[in-house]
Amino acid sequence: MAVFSEQILLFTCYAWMGWLCESIFCSICAKHWINRGFLHGPFCPVYAVGALLSIYFLTPVSENWLLVFLLGTLITSTVEYFTGWLLETLFHAKWWDYSNHRFHLHGRICLENCLIFGLMCLFLMEILHPRVLFLMHMIPSEIIPWIAALLVVYFAVDTFFSARNALRIRGKIEVLQGILDEIRLQVHLAKDDMIDNLQERLEALDNDNRQRVADLIARKNTAEKDLSTLSNRIFKAFPKIQMQLPNARDALDQLRKILRRP
Repeated sequence: MAVFSEQILLFTCYAWMGWLCESIFCSICAKHWINRGFLHGPFCPVYAVGALLSIYFLTPVSENWLLVFLLGTLITSTVEYFTGWLLETLFHAKWWDYSNHRFHLHGRICLENCLIFGLMCLFLMEILHPRVLFLMHMIPSEIIPWIAALLVVYFAVDTFFSARNALRIRGKIEVLQGILDEIRLQVHLAKDDMIDNLQERLEALDNDNRQRVADLIARKNTAEKDLSTLSNRIFKAFPKIQMQLPNARDALDQLRKILRRP
C-alpha cells in the first residue's frame, strides 16, 4: 500500500511538472498564456506516465547515459504516440499534429520532440528524480496514503468531467453543422459562401421561408453560444485541434471565429 501511495504522489508531481513545462513552452510560442492540458486541473498525465515508465525501465541502466537517452526516447515517444491515437479514437479529434515537421509518424510524434524527450529522460534520471524522492520522503509516512487517496478521487472526477466535456463538444458541433446546412439549403447559398449577415438575405425570401430561416438563425446563435462556452478552454489549450468529424468544417470555422472575438 505504501509503495502504491508513493507512486500516486510521484504521478501527481510529474503530471504537474509536465503541465507547467508544456504551458510555459506553448505560451512562449504563442506570446500569451496557454493553460495546456486535457484535464481541467493543472496536470498532464501523459508526462507522468512517461516519467514513471522511464524511471522503471531506465533505473537498471542509469549508469549508461547513452542507453538512458536511447531507451528514454523510445519509451516517451511510444507513450506520446499511443496517447495521441487513444484521444483520436475516443473523441474523434486530433489534439496535436506534427505533420508539418520533416520527420514524423502519422503526425502524432516527430523526431525533434522525440530527441527532446530523450534529453529530458537524462535530466530526469540524473537530477530531477533523486531530488523529488528526497522531498517526498520528508512527508510523514502515515499521511501519504490519505493524500494519495484524495488524489485518486480528484483524478477520477477530473477525468470524468473532462472526457464528458470533450464528448459534448463533439455532439454540439454536429448539431451546429446540421443547422448551418439547413440554413444554406433554405437560403440557397453556394457551398463556399460563409454564413454571415444572414439577416440581409431574409428580404429575398417569402414570409414562410423568412420565418423558418429566422428560427434557424435563432437556433444557430443559441448553439454557437453553448458551444463557445463549452469549448473555450479546450480550444485555447489546443489551438490547432482538429475535430475528425465528417462534413463539420463550417461549424468548426464558425466556432473558431467566435472564439477569436475579443
